[in-house]
Amino acid sequence: MNKTNNMEFSMNHTKGKWEVTNQNGTIYITPEDGEALAIVRQNLDGKNNPERIKEAEANATLIASAPEMLDMLIDLYNRLPLKTKAFDNSELKDEAWKIIAKAKWGK
Repeated sequence: MNKTNNMEFSMNHTKGKWEVTNQNGTIYITPEDGEALAIVRQNLDGKNNPERIKEAEANATLIASAPEMLDMLIDLYNRLPLKTKAFDNSELKDEAWKIIAKAKWGK
């Protein structure tokens, strides 16, 4: 559980590292210890377009990185002071909070 704005902040997503696998042209996003969370389709038109496959794998990799990126953003948000002698970080913290809220509550 993370502390953000002095509030309990727990995430409901599947915990742990997510991995990307390509099995016979179907790209899966899977947690280390479970079944596929998502399937990223790249061959909807029935053609094996190498560029579409590459793009789908890149999209899956980005999605699979989301939990780690969110954890890091929350950690940075908590560590970043609102203001220092040299910087006013309020706008940056507001933008970070919007991203955290979108990931947590879809808002």
